[in-house]
Amino acid sequence: MAQKTRISLIGAPGAAYASFESKSSRGAQNFVSVQAGNWNDAETWGDVDYPSIAGDTVTIGHEVRYNVSNSRALGEMTIASGGILNFMPDMNTKVALGHQDIVIQSGGELRVGNLEAPILKDQTAELVWSTTADNVKGINIANGGKLTIYGDPDHYGSNDIAELAADWTAGQTFTVVGDYTALWQAGQPITVHRGTDYSAYNTDTVIVSIASMALNGGNTEITIAQTFPGGTFYASGRVTNVGRNVKFYKNLASGAIGNYNTNRPRILDNNGILNQNVHVKDAQFVGFHSINTKYNPVLESVVFRNGRSFIETTSGINIQASGRVFSCASALIGTALASSTDGLDIFACYTAITGFYETKLTGEIYSNYIGLYNATLVSVTGNLFANELAIVGGTGLLLFGGLGYDAGEVMKRNLVDIYMLENSFTEVKMRGVLMPPDPVIANRNTFSAKISVSSENHLRVLGAHYRWKQFGDIIRNTTVLRPGGAGDTIEVVPLSNCAGATPLSILEWDEFDVPATEQTRFVYVRGEGWTVWPEASRLYLSAEYIDDAHTLATAKVLSTQVLSDNKTWTKFSVTFKPSVKGTVRYVMQLSKYQAGAKVYVDNQLN
Repeated sequence: MAQKTRISLIGAPGAAYASFESKSSRGAQNFVSVQAGNWNDAETWGDVDYPSIAGDTVTIGHEVRYNVSNSRALGEMTIASGGILNFMPDMNTKVALGHQDIVIQSGGELRVGNLEAPILKDQTAELVWSTTADNVKGINIANGGKLTIYGDPDHYGSNDIAELAADWTAGQTFTVVGDYTALWQAGQPITVHRGTDYSAYNTDTVIVSIASMALNGGNTEITIAQTFPGGTFYASGRVTNVGRNVKFYKNLASGAIGNYNTNRPRILDNNGILNQNVHVKDAQFVGFHSINTKYNPVLESVVFRNGRSFIETTSGINIQASGRVFSCASALIGTALASSTDGLDIFACYTAITGFYETKLTGEIYSNYIGLYNATLVSVTGNLFANELAIVGGTGLLLFGGLGYDAGEVMKRNLVDIYMLENSFTEVKMRGVLMPPDPVIANRNTFSAKISVSSENHLRVLGAHYRWKQFGDIIRNTTVLRPGGAGDTIEVVPLSNCAGATPLSILEWDEFDVPATEQTRFVYVRGEGWTVWPEASRLYLSAEYIDDAHTLATAKVLSTQVLSDNKTWTKFSVTFKPSVKGTVRYVMQLSKYQAGAKVYVDNQLN
């Protein structure tokens, strides 16, 4: 056994314990716990020293209290069934590993603080890897293994968001709204957004650190340790404290915005659908590849930065996540059911969200190259602003917050609000969304990008509706009305490729239980701006009805009327006789374009 001399410093309850040891030289060894105890107690390991030399491997089958700070890169660590590696919450701790895993077997647990005893706000717990390949080593959790991490939200005052009170144009000091002097601390990292329209996702947000703070009236002056980053940061720009006192990181990871690092460690969670064994709260991950998980993880107030993806999943279920993700290739990747991100801000990433399915997003998505990429059945109650491409493709998307506006309802425009993917169908429904009056819907009017984008209570005007379609716009109009007609009209604005083979569908109505007798139905139509009128084959009302009582085959009849001026409300009618009582579908289409021309359809089937 190596000879050692230990000096203990014991103070008031909760004081840190320190040990200063001189060891005889030894090589790397394999340590197996034989009883519960402190990490640095040789009796925990059968009185054979304790793991502290580079390359030492560790197997834990008891509760071992981690109470040291060691920068030597250990070998593989296994937490076996019944084993708990429990970091002490009232002292600074650190464990370093080389290109190695912490393996958490079924029944084992890595515990870095817990709900009742988080790592105290003035202490830090650090786990650092010197990995030499990407997405190979880190933490490997078997089905039935547990990962429990609780930092202290008091480390950042339980409030990590502020906003600029005034423009910041020079010097090392800026002002934020409110008093943060008792909440934030010198030395903590913060990000500052420029508070304006999108320019570039790698430079619209900067990361600095707090040197000092001072109260100025009801606001806080923050002086940073770095030089002024240049340019203008406008009032209402978002300021985020991204410091946490539990830190997982790659050794020597770059923290520069736009650097995603290489040879990154990862967390691989193999827990099954019935387990809820991963709970991470108030921790920071720097230079990680991803947290690869599927079932029921809870990731609260997490900071994930300078890596590939915060969450990477296939067929994930009930993933719950909140916190701040920035400077990543893509914050969320994969497919997840019944999941939510309650207060997850994603910014300064190449792509915020790739894929994902049946997920609710409630945070702010800003200053990214792409916000949502090809997501499905995702609802967004937060805000998408200051992105280059806020939404790219996707189906079944629901938006309720702001598009080009932040949480304070300040306009910060996306370069493109919605971009249509080639050879794909893009479907977005917006309900009461605050957006610019001229949102940019790009790659429309093409033959391969199909689209249905609608805005209910458009521009937050009750009852206003707007729909962007592949070859034109459909708008509810309450000012151009037919005397004696409906209380609104359908305003139809074609785009240049609206033509015979690429029509713009104006309306689709179903009428049920139509009798098997001769029927006539009609709508009224008026033009505006036409000099060459649409022919009957280019603007028509059609009725599709059951024409054969035996086979239930259908027939279609088209109107023959045409517009002749831009003032008259013209009746477009169809006459037909169904073979049996049933449903009749009415469709109106326009397949002609002229610059500045449009039509209005009285919103009433007669």
